[in-house]
Amino acid sequence: MDVRREYLLTTLFVLSLVVGIFAGYLIANQQQLKPINPSGVALGLGSEEGLKTIVVTGEGVVTTEPDLVELSLGVQTFAESAEEALRLNSERMNKVVESLKALGLSEDNFKTGSLTLSPQYSREEPHSIVGYRATNTIIIKFTDLSMAGKVIDTAVSAGANRVLGIYFKLSEEKAAEVKVEALKLAALDAKAKAESIASALDVEIVGVYKVSESYMPVYPVRGGFDIAELKAETPVFPGEVQGRASVQVEFLIK
Repeated sequence: MDVRREYLLTTLFVLSLVVGIFAGYLIANQQQLKPINPSGVALGLGSEEGLKTIVVTGEGVVTTEPDLVELSLGVQTFAESAEEALRLNSERMNKVVESLKALGLSEDNFKTGSLTLSPQYSREEPHSIVGYRATNTIIIKFTDLSMAGKVIDTAVSAGANRVLGIYFKLSEEKAAEVKVEALKLAALDAKAKAESIASALDVEIVGVYKVSESYMPVYPVRGGFDIAELKAETPVFPGEVQGRASVQVEFLIK
């Protein structure tokens, strides 16, 4: 084969390869183009080409009264030795628990929150250990909300010197009911919004493509009490519990 013929064949092969690559590029890009509806507006693409949707978020709020109290309180003691600090603490805490049991509470109402024992140092340098501090906190749960003030006063009278907070919550059964109702209201709100938008845009809702939801309960909280301000029949007001739900719905339209 002469040199000119070999050169010609090589050139033709290279040209055909370039043309093939260019044609494949055009086809690939053409497949990525969004379809155009008759009015000339590009359609939104979801999991399927040509999918048209409206996305709205609905809100639902349910307000109700709490039916559960969670009270966090404790005993803090100080002594020169760790053993004495812990002994005093245990003695005091046992009196607190027994006094609360006298109100009608049982072992099932109590749970240990924390128990710490730490050395205390002098302020002057060089620092030296001057004693030990023991702290024991318990969490008390009960369903009679009217007892909240009396439980606090009784515990303080028996030796508790730390009232860390009181929380008004919902029992598991009631919490589940509130959540379901809040989500239902949020879904209805999303539906109403979508129907209003569809009517204004002169389109029709034909189904639901995607739904996502979130939920958060909002509890009233009373923070820590100053022991000096506590007195007989400490007034405690439960307030209200809210269940807040949010539902995002992607509606199919045509």
